[in-house]
Amino acid sequence: MLADAVRRAAEGAPSLTLLCGEAGVGKTRLVRELRGRAELAGAIAMRGTCVELDGGNLPYAPIAGMLRNVPPAELEAALGQAPAAARRALEAALPGLADERPAAEPDGGTDQFAQARLFEHLFRLLRRLSLKAPLVGVLEDFHWVDRSTRDFVVFLARNLDRERFAGVITYRTDEPLDDATRHVLAELRRMPGVNTLELELLSRDGVSAQLEAMLGRPPDRVLADELFQRSSGNPFFVEELLAASIDAGTDPLPRTLAEAILDRFRRASPEARQLLRFMAVVGRPLGHALLTEASGLPEPALSSALRESMERQLVEREPDDETFDFHHAVVREAIYRNLLPGERADLHSAVAAALQRRPGSTGAAERAFHWRAAGKADEALAASLEAGLQAEQAHAFAEALRHFECALDLWDRAGATPETLVLDRVETLAHVADLAKFTGDYGRTEAACDDALGRLDPAEQPVRSAGFYERKGRCQSFREDSGLGCYRRALELLPARSHAERARLLSAEALALINLQRWEEAHDRCEAALGEAVGAGARAEEMYARMMLGIAVGYLGDTDAGERQLRAALSAADALCHADDMLYGRLYLGEVLRLAGRMEPALEVMLEGERQARLLGMQGAFGAYLTLNAAMDLLFLGRWQEADDRIAGVTDGPWLAEWNVLLREQAAGQLSLARGEWEAAERHLSRARALCRAEAPPEFAPEVFAALAELALWRNQMDEAKAAIAEGLELVSDHTDLLHAPVLFAMGARVGAELREGRGARALPRSSAPRELCDRLRRLLDARGPGAGPPVARAHLASCRAEVARAEGDPAVELWAEATAAWRGLQAPYASAYASWRQGEAMLAAGGARGMAARTLRDGHRAASDLGAAPLCREIDLLARRSRIDLGETPPPPEADPNTASDSAGLTAREVEVLELLAEGLTNGEIAERLYISPRTAGVHVSHILAKLSAPNRASAAAAAHRRRLLRTAPE
Repeated sequence: MLADAVRRAAEGAPSLTLLCGEAGVGKTRLVRELRGRAELAGAIAMRGTCVELDGGNLPYAPIAGMLRNVPPAELEAALGQAPAAARRALEAALPGLADERPAAEPDGGTDQFAQARLFEHLFRLLRRLSLKAPLVGVLEDFHWVDRSTRDFVVFLARNLDRERFAGVITYRTDEPLDDATRHVLAELRRMPGVNTLELELLSRDGVSAQLEAMLGRPPDRVLADELFQRSSGNPFFVEELLAASIDAGTDPLPRTLAEAILDRFRRASPEARQLLRFMAVVGRPLGHALLTEASGLPEPALSSALRESMERQLVEREPDDETFDFHHAVVREAIYRNLLPGERADLHSAVAAALQRRPGSTGAAERAFHWRAAGKADEALAASLEAGLQAEQAHAFAEALRHFECALDLWDRAGATPETLVLDRVETLAHVADLAKFTGDYGRTEAACDDALGRLDPAEQPVRSAGFYERKGRCQSFREDSGLGCYRRALELLPARSHAERARLLSAEALALINLQRWEEAHDRCEAALGEAVGAGARAEEMYARMMLGIAVGYLGDTDAGERQLRAALSAADALCHADDMLYGRLYLGEVLRLAGRMEPALEVMLEGERQARLLGMQGAFGAYLTLNAAMDLLFLGRWQEADDRIAGVTDGPWLAEWNVLLREQAAGQLSLARGEWEAAERHLSRARALCRAEAPPEFAPEVFAALAELALWRNQMDEAKAAIAEGLELVSDHTDLLHAPVLFAMGARVGAELREGRGARALPRSSAPRELCDRLRRLLDARGPGAGPPVARAHLASCRAEVARAEGDPAVELWAEATAAWRGLQAPYASAYASWRQGEAMLAAGGARGMAARTLRDGHRAASDLGAAPLCREIDLLARRSRIDLGETPPPPEADPNTASDSAGLTAREVEVLELLAEGLTNGEIAERLYISPRTAGVHVSHILAKLSAPNRASAAAAAHRRRLLRTAPE
């Protein structure tokens, strides 16, 4: 199976195999054989091992181990093709790629997207290597994996496409897994291209075959039976028991694997036992130099002890890198667990001291682990701080946060003075606050800020105090005041001469005011920020101030001025190579263009941002939000397949922020809804609803709850439709910006109209009655002046007015014509097709010209059919059939999901047949003729149908039947 995966990888079909089984079942032996065969076939065989060091292992160490197996010339060639920033990031994260670790921050500094960029760089490096030769990557002992490596493996599995790569991940089934690793393994198993291979224990015949291969002759039956019973078919235990039986002669065989290993350990010389204890404490492969320095064994005693340990099959040498390690991890575990507490502490202390003496060592994490195990708080504190900085520079945020948290736990127990440490306590809290934000733990960020502020005197250290208030404010974007109070407190503390810092804070305050839709105040703060930044010559702060100013003036109605400010900010961001601002600026520019009703240019800006994110190595994180905004624009413009492709390309992962997940589910739900895929729509929109309730920005709620209400309408679930509108309005509250909120008002009016049209006269609450909703939307637009406000908002108002008229029994043909024209002007085919349906319906109800109604319905039907909007297409078709209007050569609508039909409302099978013909507009006599029954019987059936549907006449019954989805098939 594994050899076939390698063969397919060479042909451009990548895969990942999860190889699992209990300790000793043969996973390592199997992948060693695979690597040997792969190398003979011309592949590059790479191996990395996760080690059990409780936070002491360097992030990405298994990945670095793999890359050490790549021929140096091939690796250097692939690195040489990477952009300079990408190479710096890779060398910072993966010791061994460069002669020495760079002192400067790699690729533009540390921010929340830095790890995602690193993943992109690493993935592209592997892709370039696979162009030269197929890659076989073996990652062993995944049950001990560090978080950063684990997250990269998920990223790799999700992005493999045509790379010549075959990956194998081994892990123990008898080892306790933490929840995160268990979740990742379950997620990997569900991915395409990922296979699982579980190694079983050997049978009785299998053990006999193993013994024969080891002994060179058929084994004694009694010995084979005893070894099988003792080992339960575990191959490694069989090996150990056989070795013990040879050593022990006639002594009883050990009862457990640990006993078998310890028996051989105790028979070793004192020097070999000393070496093995030391190696068990180190816990990873190590070279001759470190063995010499820390074990206390001089030459030739050290080499003699090594040779003896190898002959006893306790230790083996890795020829690739001249390191020594235990024959199996189980051997190390048995010896380590046999140590007494005092022995362990002394050995850990000796290892840590030896590591610290090594020049240029980057293994602070390993030293911190050993100093903690040795009980040396001062040394552990210093090493933890150093390890945190190293992990942070490598963009391994979870590991860095853990090291800094360990340092804080050690602080009160340690007697170290600040002069001996690389960071003081408040600086450490600053790192904790930033890293916790990067990993999404905003609560921990706020707690760290509060801790630091409690240790600072604002009068003596105003700038440091202001920095923590700023950090705290940036975690409160979705709170009631959007962090405004924290920013204002920070500004109070900052000295007047701190112009650049004040500019940054004033812009942050402006963003909070923008979130609160206090546009005028935001505009004033932006102007003040711009003045401070220009006066200080602070280009980055000036750029950010212009960005905020562009958004503020755009929402105030001057979209041309907003666009100018944002394009100027983008030019500065590109010149300064500020990756985040390059992409934020494009998001904001797209928003302003949508405010102007320029949807095609907005889409182009999103696509440009997508390309930029890919070049910057940020497609996995920030680029996802641009991709999803592009998908929403494509949905609006009717380019549904393109939207679908983009939505499908945004996959889950630790780098995917919650608002990305929310927007993806919203987009996927709206697309499924429009296509008539009810179950998929409900699944996506339910997840979006849950995320909206969890402190998501209010701007998401209108579209999500409008879509939920529309879904309920199509399914004739009127109570659910009313509830969705009410919940959406409650979540939106006063956050009624004119780009996102209007859709909820218009859908609320539609729900009210549907309630009136024969769906059970259940009134909406006063606050969400159609006219009240329409009046609220009109007041919002009137505040901008006559004819002002975003074109999209004005189109929703036109639809809202028409729905109010429908709810009040007025056909209002001119209002529906206005709505149709508004949506066509915005190039929104789905919205204009819906308005065309209602416009044609109104024309027919008003008794107007059938020719005009027919043309209107044909236009709507053609647009809906081209889109694949099955429910809308079907409704227009049925209205035309009832009205005896020929829609021409329009293709029939797609089939509806059979699982979405509602109950039969108590109708018998015959009554459903009659109802289908009644919906075609047939008379009782025509129904009788079609069904071979008498006209009187047909009339009785019609009477029963009207009673069961509470319909006053045949037309109302037909309308109720269509909307309640009671018909089994569309009439011929």
